[in-house]
Amino acid sequence: MIEGPRLLAEALDASIELEAVYLEAAYLDRGAPVPLAERLTAAGVEWFTVADDALDRIGDVGTSQGVLAVAVSPDLDAPPPVGTDLVLVLVDVADPGNVGTLLRAADATGAAVVLAGRTADVLAPKVVRAAAGALARVTVHEVADGGAALDVVAALGATSVGAVLRAGTSLDDLDRLVDLSGPVALVLGSESHGLAADVIRRVDQIVEIPMPGRAESLNVAMAGTVLAFEVLRQRRAINRLDAERPARQGGRP
Repeated sequence: MIEGPRLLAEALDASIELEAVYLEAAYLDRGAPVPLAERLTAAGVEWFTVADDALDRIGDVGTSQGVLAVAVSPDLDAPPPVGTDLVLVLVDVADPGNVGTLLRAADATGAAVVLAGRTADVLAPKVVRAAAGALARVTVHEVADGGAALDVVAALGATSVGAVLRAGTSLDDLDRLVDLSGPVALVLGSESHGLAADVIRRVDQIVEIPMPGRAESLNVAMAGTVLAFEVLRQRRAINRLDAERPARQGGRP
């Protein structure tokens, strides 16, 4: 279920298959720079006008924006393609808001996402809203548990990096321990307990985020976002050094 004009526009941009769309009369009366109804008609999507406030009763949000659509679910059975260089693995991440935010982080960093265990339903309305359109663009794969998720990571030829609160290598030193030129999978655990011991034993490397302040921990969505962007930053730094090295060597006497 997709609620609101912004998410529906994202779905149209991504060519997501829509089964039906419902627009409240008051929404149609307000109009828009590019009327949504015209876009739907042009795309061959069937839409219906419903009474004002009708969507308040059948939608998930308390006060509807006057737009609700039913979309065909994405294929969650297909793993990320070989060659995917960054994957976020969510094991038992139960909060829908955190899952949606991590989908946005994946969208921003070009990552795929693997969901495992008791992770929140990626198609739940709260996840869809929190993802803010990312679900239309990110490859998402669901598996039974953390072990199955690591099997997917291994099949991709990716190095698995587990995020822990304590006793891990500093994230600052990740590029010294992991080949960031190849695929990397960042493995994140539940909000309350982190990664299970059996998952920690199987990952290739564990890291922690240095926190010089007084906070005991970061929200899992924030931590995953920091990790993903830091991997990309370290990759860029390595690529710059590799590009500069021939020039420096060429200038030697």
